[in-house]
Amino acid sequence: MFLSGNAVLHIGVFAAGAGVYMLFIKEKSLGWKPPAKGSAAAGKEECREDGSKCVYDICDLKAPHMVGWPLRIFSMLNYVPILGEVLRMHLLTGQGFIKVRKLTLSMPGDTHPTLHPVAKLTQDTMDEHMELSKAYGVDWVGGLHAQTKPHLGSLELQQAYRAGRTTPTAVVEATLAAIRDNMSRSAPFRAFTQCDEHDARTQAAASTRRWGAGKPLGPLDGVPVGVKETVDVRGYFNNQGTGFLGELTGRSQHDCVSIARLKEAGAIVVGMTCMHEIGMGVSGCNVNDGGPHRNPHNLDYYAGGSSSGSATAVASGIVPIAVGADGGGSIRIPAALCGVWGIKPSFGRIPDRPDHTVAQCGPIASTLRDTCLAYLVMSGPDASMPASLGLPPPHAIAFDQALSLKGVKVGVYRDYFDHSSPEVREAGWRMVRGIEALGGEVREIEIANLDAMRLAHLIIINSEVNTELDRYYSADPSLFQIDNQLILSVSRQLSARDYISALMVRTHAIQVMTRLFETVDVIALPTTGITAPRVGKGAELFGESNLKALGKVARFSFLGNLCGLPGMSIPAGKDSEGLPIGFQVLGGHCREDVILRVANALDAGGFSVQSRPSNFYPNVEKLLKQ
Repeated sequence: MFLSGNAVLHIGVFAAGAGVYMLFIKEKSLGWKPPAKGSAAAGKEECREDGSKCVYDICDLKAPHMVGWPLRIFSMLNYVPILGEVLRMHLLTGQGFIKVRKLTLSMPGDTHPTLHPVAKLTQDTMDEHMELSKAYGVDWVGGLHAQTKPHLGSLELQQAYRAGRTTPTAVVEATLAAIRDNMSRSAPFRAFTQCDEHDARTQAAASTRRWGAGKPLGPLDGVPVGVKETVDVRGYFNNQGTGFLGELTGRSQHDCVSIARLKEAGAIVVGMTCMHEIGMGVSGCNVNDGGPHRNPHNLDYYAGGSSSGSATAVASGIVPIAVGADGGGSIRIPAALCGVWGIKPSFGRIPDRPDHTVAQCGPIASTLRDTCLAYLVMSGPDASMPASLGLPPPHAIAFDQALSLKGVKVGVYRDYFDHSSPEVREAGWRMVRGIEALGGEVREIEIANLDAMRLAHLIIINSEVNTELDRYYSADPSLFQIDNQLILSVSRQLSARDYISALMVRTHAIQVMTRLFETVDVIALPTTGITAPRVGKGAELFGESNLKALGKVARFSFLGNLCGLPGMSIPAGKDSEGLPIGFQVLGGHCREDVILRVANALDAGGFSVQSRPSNFYPNVEKLLKQ
């Protein structure tokens, strides 16, 4: 009996696929070997099993590390009938999503799924926040003077404008020159994808007239701002990092809420910044705009994502403030890996993403003062997002108490905190000791079922992104870069039961964190488990998929997104390779004021360590020195 040529071809493809499957899935990848069992390296990544206390249960992600052609070949096998289904189901089940369903079985029968993780505040609390917002808002913070080295911020621009040493028009011209250079083929890294110079000059001319008349709109008037291309800015394409969405949807006809508020405060939008395609990655690799988004501190390493361009634009001195969006750490992670400040506000604080229940827009900035100012300007309820209407306006009371944390209780889950690289861990504990030195009280805490919460977050964000983009993926998966083809194809195997179970785990997680914040004011964590991952050889061609490393990068992000809590990354020095380290402070619902107070004390007390990268644009700095 002879097989047809077609049958032989299919058997060959299947056999080749099985070989690649065994090579990659069974804990191996090109250029990488798993640590031997019992070794020190392996011991650092194993979960502890101590029955005498809460069991810390987060383990590493299990997925192949593929770069360039191996990634391309693996993605092709993903579409082979039968073999592709086996690969997808194995990758899905290997992540342990069944933990989410199992946790729901132990919950009370009246546990309901929570769609929007919105704070439920009493009327007395609402009234208190309303009064505080009147006294401790944008103008109050704008009147405070703070140290901003090694980067310029709005304070220096404000002083120069008031003294007549320069104008917003001159500053924007210097900024546009930096952006043109950054968008050129010869640039060492890329932060911007779009720039409308005419629009920027028009905004700058209006700001120059206001300053000339002595009537600025506020402390951000005349300050250049970059915007991640995942929100609407009038006249720009909202590409979401893809190579096709902008062409299909056209230029945005209006500004989203936060951008409109920034413009109303006088800030000048100078362009759109790079991002990991569709926001589904925390490395910052996008083949649509040149491949890896490189870190200005060391070009061999990633900038972090998905708000890569916003972080690099700020870190490299192009702009003092940039808007990001955070669905799983996408503001905090690149801010940490690039050595700048970034805040993810409480869910609904900045009402820009009504179609997502984990994502939140927020600012990345070169100084804490500018982070605070931009957050205050961008925040506040809006009818376009009904879930935001029950939230009070923001405030920053105690932001001026720069050298005292007396009365502030800080929670640390030691097992969780220590699940990080030695240098990240050391830098984090140095910051915790700084909190104690400033008068804060550090308390040991525990959080059970963390891994089920992490998985619930992954189910929710993947389900919502898949739903949003289904019309495009179903029509042509090749529209997306290869790592996202794999992520979307695998996560499409999740069921409605998985999504509802994840929302029930969200309910449980919110209850756990609410009880926890009755005993502490903030929780201290590393922002990332490791510093920036190295760019893989060949990533420019087809991208890179290294979920094992990225799981470590995003290990400390998910609680803020799952539970709708505010979190901030604070610069905490560098590792031995010169790569920045971030320290994270997580707060209770609508308590951004507390995390801003802690951040300001650490900054003023000299515990926050920030440095200028080797790849820096001094255009505006030189202008102010003339």
